[in-house]
Amino acid sequence: SERTAEEDRLHAEKLERLRNRKMEERDRVLARTQRLRIKTLRKMFKQKSKVERENLRTEARGITSKRDVIGEYGDLTSKVYAPLLRDGHVPDSRTAKIEVQPQDLFSYAGLTALENSLPRRVLEPAPYDQTDLLGKTKKSKFELRQEATKAKALQVSMDTIKTEGKGETTEDKRRTGAARKDHIMERPETPRVKEDVLPEEEQQDQAVLLIQRVLRGRSMQNQMFEGKEKRLDLINELRAAERWTEASGATEEEQRAMSRLKERAMEGMLESMQGQVLASMLDQLSKELLRFQEQRRIAVMVKLAERERRVRQAEESGRRQAEERLREREDEMFRQIMGVHQGTV
Repeated sequence: SERTAEEDRLHAEKLERLRNRKMEERDRVLARTQRLRIKTLRKMFKQKSKVERENLRTEARGITSKRDVIGEYGDLTSKVYAPLLRDGHVPDSRTAKIEVQPQDLFSYAGLTALENSLPRRVLEPAPYDQTDLLGKTKKSKFELRQEATKAKALQVSMDTIKTEGKGETTEDKRRTGAARKDHIMERPETPRVKEDVLPEEEQQDQAVLLIQRVLRGRSMQNQMFEGKEKRLDLINELRAAERWTEASGATEEEQRAMSRLKERAMEGMLESMQGQVLASMLDQLSKELLRFQEQRRIAVMVKLAERERRVRQAEESGRRQAEERLREREDEMFRQIMGVHQGTV
């Protein structure tokens, strides 16, 4: 007991030392982070004050950074007249929107001079295309070339077929006709019964039919004999069982013994069936018990994990509140220091 108590004390001291070391490391990290934060804020404040001083100097000199609209429209090389694509301008490629009004169109003499200078075909009206009334559009040059190529290929194939038809001789035609005839299926001749049959021929036909029936009957007898030889053991067993039932003049004692044997066999069969049912039921109940125990164990583990999570969450929220209070205090100190610096400046 003393030994275990000493070990527990040593473990507790070790944990306390480890905790103190981790706390010191955390404090050092927080202090270093806070110093870096203050240093960065000071640099940002200096940069901001520098920019503000430069803006004040430029305003005092009369230099403004606003857009000079009048100067841009007065300069033909400015971005108003020639915007840049890298600034997001998309040029308009539809040049038809540009309106051109020459001076010749404002007077009758100018119009007459312009009409005389134009060629004759420009002033003459073009014939009206009737296909436009049907909603048909004019085909492009590519479509026309495709149609010409197809027409040429069709013409070449037709010429080839015509030349092959003309070059075929009568002998070839005869051979092809004979080949076609060979492929025709001919219908067999329908059998007919002879009407003028002699008595000798009729007797001969009857004798042939008798011989056929005798041969068929003999073949059936041979098949039955072969089957009997194959299953001779089964036949003998059935005959023996039948003879035994007929010759068994059993007494009442033997009949009671047979009935008891049958009852025992029936009871044994019922007991085996009951045993199978009970075994399956007990197996299912044992599996259900194991499943219930496993479910209870998992539920306990979930509750423990949930409680540990809440404890950790509470500890984390306490640390977060302490850090926020420390940050607010340091921010207030920094604001007061900066106020003092600004007041001194």
